[in-house]
Amino acid sequence: MAQYSFFGYRRENGRCGIRNHVIILPLDDLSNASAEAVANNIKGTLALPHAYGRLQFGEDLELFFAVGYRVAQADRYPEWSPGTEFKAKRDAMLKR
Repeated sequence: MAQYSFFGYRRENGRCGIRNHVIILPLDDLSNASAEAVANNIKGTLALPHAYGRLQFGEDLELFFAVGYRVAQADRYPEWSPGTEFKAKRDAMLKR
């Protein structure tokens, strides 16, 4: 009988997950260039530059990390609304 395997991981809820896309979220504007350089050189990655610099505090900062955490834990890749800059960047990234 054939054995099948894949490189993946077990999620906290017991389901299996695999990495097929990586979103690079820099923590501040100083990291934007590095994040974009990584995304330009590694297929399957997408950098989302940080627009607020080092001036993000309180609820804004909490929301930034909460969204990043939810995206990282999601069972599927987010679908961007048609016409948004993020959809265009993702589509271009997938064509590399």
